Amino acid sequence: MTTSSLAAELLEACHRGPSAVRCEVRLRPPTDGAKVFPPTYAPPPGSQGARYAEEPRYVDGELASTVLLDSVPSQANRMEQALLAAYRRGDIRMPLLEAQIPGHGTVTSLDAPHRVFDAIFRDCLLDGEPFPVSPIGRALRDADLRNATALFRYAPTALIYGAWDSHTGRKTRGTKIPRAVVSEIVGIAAQRGVRTQGRIDPLGIQADVAEIYKTDQADWGFSAGEAKEAAARAGRGAVEPKKSRPSEIGHGNIAPTVQTDAGGVSIRYALHTTVISIAQLRQLSFPDEEGHTRPERDAAGRLVLLSLALYAAAALQEEGYQLRSRCLLIPESRPRWELVGPTAGDQKAFVLDAADAKRLLDEALALAAHHGLTWETEPIVLQPSPQLLRLVELNDATMGR
Repeated sequence: MTTSSLAAELLEACHRGPSAVRCEVRLRPPTDGAKVFPPTYAPPPGSQGARYAEEPRYVDGELASTVLLDSVPSQANRMEQALLAAYRRGDIRMPLLEAQIPGHGTVTSLDAPHRVFDAIFRDCLLDGEPFPVSPIGRALRDADLRNATALFRYAPTALIYGAWDSHTGRKTRGTKIPRAVVSEIVGIAAQRGVRTQGRIDPLGIQADVAEIYKTDQADWGFSAGEAKEAAARAGRGAVEPKKSRPSEIGHGNIAPTVQTDAGGVSIRYALHTTVISIAQLRQLSFPDEEGHTRPERDAAGRLVLLSLALYAAAALQEEGYQLRSRCLLIPESRPRWELVGPTAGDQKAFVLDAADAKRLLDEALALAAHHGLTWETEPIVLQPSPQLLRLVELNDATMGR
């Protein structure tokens, strides 16, 4: 299927019919029998040890033990970072909010946890006025599913990965956009493993050879005064050292042990599923400046968002599957996409890589522009407010930065 024919199919789907675009990729560890290490989560109150997200799921009609290897929010963040990398390479041009925070670099709307509605941007200024009450900020706060033009123009990824204006005091009336992209990686037939740990100190320092004093940042000495001097030399400010032992600052042996918590898992394979809900995108409308909507304009805007989501997913797939330390996965085959719906039995397969998706996005943007729907291609640069700067300074001082 050519890019143009795929664009025509997807444009029709943005009017009516198919419910979703999906992709399933089976993954394996790089060697047979190798364990993978899922993300860990804090235990329930009163419990100890890290936890994996484990649950039974139906896979091919059979109940199987599974473990979550990459969650839906994590996948969304990875896709946003893939978009940001493409933006910085100059491969794509798209709207972006950014704020330069001293000591923390640039934070963009593809970095912030709450995207365009994050508290960082709420506490910034645009042209000298608080961002939420600026013309752009007001337009974003007034947006909703049936009036999504401002979000399309300034923050289209919020319409793909979801967003909630929960930090401006309008929790019941604030803009709330459901996510259209659901992607996750799950390990199938998961069996828990164990982990070993130990340390041989080449200096042979004994755990109780001396009493020392240390700060929270591991500045230390043989008296409280020495530890304070070490902290001052490191520029960490006023600290109060506590009594400690060499083992608590990284010296000494650790006896070899076997741990049963967070010891990795063995899996039969992993399954990466990505679903882009066209049904969700069809809920979006993009009124013009006079408040009028037209089906052709709405469908063109939805096609842009669908194409952007496809590009992000394909770009992420091409980056590979190094999820974290000791969690590398290799695809068994190339990704295979499907247009699904209106019923589950209606499936049309197509192949798509990042280059194909980029061409699709370019065609979609041109069509949307033909209908008067465009987005910003230059970054919207915000300035941190004095209050935000002070808060960051206080926190950095507390953290010894």
